[in-house]
Amino acid sequence: QDSRFGVLLVAAGVELLGGNGSERGSENEKKKKKRKREEEEENNSNNNSNNNNLLNDKAGAQGKDNVAHAASSSSTSGQLPAVSAFIAHLRALSTNALDAELRALDILLGSKSEAADVRKMATLLDVLNRRVTEGSDFELAAAVIGVLVERQGEVLMEVPELRKKLTVVRKSLAAAWARLDDLLQNVRCMTAFFADLQG
Repeated sequence: QDSRFGVLLVAAGVELLGGNGSERGSENEKKKKKRKREEEEENNSNNNSNNNNLLNDKAGAQGKDNVAHAASSSSTSGQLPAVSAFIAHLRALSTNALDAELRALDILLGSKSEAADVRKMATLLDVLNRRVTEGSDFELAAAVIGVLVERQGEVLMEVPELRKKLTVVRKSLAAAWARLDDLLQNVRCMTAFFADLQG
C-alpha cells in the first residue's frame, strides 16, 4: 500500500498532466478563453445595439475587462490543489520522515520497478519546478534537490528524462535566487542611500 506521500505525489502528477502539464492542454485552454472572449464581445454588441457609440464602447470595454478578470483570477489563483496538498504534506514531514520518503524513491536501474520509479521521480521534479516557477518554496525545492542529487545523482544523470527535468529545476532555482538577489541588492542600495542622507 502506498504511503500518503506516494498517493499525494501521484495525484499531483495527474493534476499537472491534466491541468497544464502538456502544451496541448495549454493550447486548448487558450482556445477556450479566445472563444469566450469572442462570445462576450458579440453579446455585448448585440445587447447594446440600440445604444449610442459611446455607450457601446464602454460596454465593450467592460465586457473585455470582465473576461480578463475571470481569466486572470483563474490563473493567479491558479495554484493546483493537488500540487499544493502534496507540498503541504512535504512541509509537514519531519526531517527523518522526509528522508525516508525520498529514500523510498530510490531507482534501481534494471529492476522490474524501474519504469514506475522513474515516473515517480519525474513527477516529483515536475512538482518542484512548478512551485519554483510560481515563486514558491525555493528553500524546500533546493533542499529536496540536494538530497536527491546526493543519493541518486548518478542515476539522475544516466536517465535522459530525469537529467532533463533536473536541469530544468536547477535553472528555475538559479533564476529565482537571482531575482531574490537583485531585490536584496536594491534594498541594500536604498538603505545605504537613506543612511547617507541622515549621516
